[in-house]
Amino acid sequence: MFPLSDLMENTQIDRIIKSVMGYSTHYKLVVDTSDYFFLGKVESVTRDILNYCNLTKIPNELEHVVARRVFGEMLRAKLETGGFKKADDNIEDAGEIKSISEGDTRIEYAQKSNALDEEVAIRALIDESCKFGKDYLNEFRKIRW
Repeated sequence: MFPLSDLMENTQIDRIIKSVMGYSTHYKLVVDTSDYFFLGKVESVTRDILNYCNLTKIPNELEHVVARRVFGEMLRAKLETGGFKKADDNIEDAGEIKSISEGDTRIEYAQKSNALDEEVAIRALIDESCKFGKDYLNEFRKIRW
């Protein structure tokens, strides 16, 4: 396991994992909290925040920022590995038949949803989640001299 206990208390780790699971459940993202990839994302995001703020431990008030950013990183990983199903992957998802031509056989489907719009929305959610809490971080940031 990663040395997360060096960066925050065990109760904080549990609360962050619970928050990430809440976001994941809402967006139907399957996350294995014992997976090293997930724990690595928690550690990476935590270290980024600690470095930005020049802190040695995560304050309780920043737990939600860590959780939201970890969720964004998990969504990004799922998008980059092709984990999201696009609307045109299955013929059933393509929509109802709009027109049929018999000469040289042509079938045109009406679109139920626009896969491009869905991907744009997912990317916007990822960007917003990965950059979440900059104002909170600035409140806790310590300037080094």
